Amino acid sequence: QKLFPEGEQFDNAFRTLKRIEFSVARYIGVKTMISFCTALLSYIVFEIVGIDFPVFWAFMIFVLNYIPAIGSIIATLLPVAFSMLQFGDFVPGIVLLLSVGTIQFFIGNFLDPKIMGDNVNLSPLIIILSLSFWGAIWGVTGAILSVPITVVVVIILSKFPKTQPIAILLSGKGEVK
Repeated sequence: QKLFPEGEQFDNAFRTLKRIEFSVARYIGVKTMISFCTALLSYIVFEIVGIDFPVFWAFMIFVLNYIPAIGSIIATLLPVAFSMLQFGDFVPGIVLLLSVGTIQFFIGNFLDPKIMGDNVNLSPLIIILSLSFWGAIWGVTGAILSVPITVVVVIILSKFPKTQPIAILLSGKGEVK
């Protein structure tokens, strides 16, 4: 017995799997580029301020930016707290908070949504709910994988007439291909 005995069913399943592969790869590629830019700009700020271990903090920003919404907040606050411990003063921490926070704010609120909106068809509310759901189930791993998993779910739901309305509700553009 074959899973998809008919030629048309096999072709449809193959196209769906290719679309999933393409969408997830595109998400990871775009997110990597955005996280790298954020980390690079933050590294420059860390060097200017003189915080110890600037490469480590830039790497933490790179990794934590894969977690939607809360990752950038954590990535900003960790080096700020460390700088206050390192310098024993609030001024470097405030400088880092304002500068790295501004970088995170502009990239996270303008560049990231524009690029992701063009590449991943998910509603921002669904991204937050997905983050909460998968983060609660699998912790940090679930938070990092929340968007790719949800993209896969939406693509699969869009392929069946009875579940297509659910996929449309989850989509960012109110339509599915």
